[in-house]
Amino acid sequence: MSSFDKVVKLACKPKAAPPKAKYLDPIIAATWDEGGAVHDVCKALSPRFREPNAIVVFKALIVLHTMIRNGSTDNVLGYLSGSQVLRLSNVSTGNWDGYTAPENLQNYAAYMESRIAAYRDLKHDAVRVQSDSNRDARALNGTAGPPEPSPAPGLQRSKTLAGRKLRSMTVEKGLLRETRAVHRMLDTLVACRFYLDDLEDPLTLTALRMLVKDLLILFQAGNEGVINLLEHYF
Repeated sequence: MSSFDKVVKLACKPKAAPPKAKYLDPIIAATWDEGGAVHDVCKALSPRFREPNAIVVFKALIVLHTMIRNGSTDNVLGYLSGSQVLRLSNVSTGNWDGYTAPENLQNYAAYMESRIAAYRDLKHDAVRVQSDSNRDARALNGTAGPPEPSPAPGLQRSKTLAGRKLRSMTVEKGLLRETRAVHRMLDTLVACRFYLDDLEDPLTLTALRMLVKDLLILFQAGNEGVINLLEHYF
């Protein structure tokens, strides 16, 4: 049993309320650790996706999404892209008890899986790179923007500084492949129509809030990729 089993279990306990910060904070902090803590967290999170209780599964997806958004995106997706420890496809076969699961729970899992698959293909996360590029542009222009999770120095920032954004990428450097990957993620994201579920449910609102933030970034990245392609070929 790893040291994260207890905190992950508490973050995903079967109560229809978002995971508390006191449980999420050590999980997010672990994503920055280079000593294998991401493996321990994901291993502790894995059984939560096989629970018959939909609240536990829903909260496990929210924890995973928060790890990707607020933690070390490269460490989390880099590990998951080479591992089948979470088996998110199992969410689609769940039989829930004790809670009316939102219809889009399976779609949410599919979106998380698409983020992992895109990282496996591209070796970076398009959402994080576009977000960092936006932050760099705001800093250069001296304009303020909405607060976003601050990336740690190292791999994530170096990818941004290397110019890995769709507006400036060349076809030779993978513009077509990257644009296709972004649109695949967009397809799975827009399928998560949580706005059709119970908007009084705090878990639904938490997931919807993070998805909308991702949607805005992915939509921008997709548009920049398409504009760049048009300029190359027309």
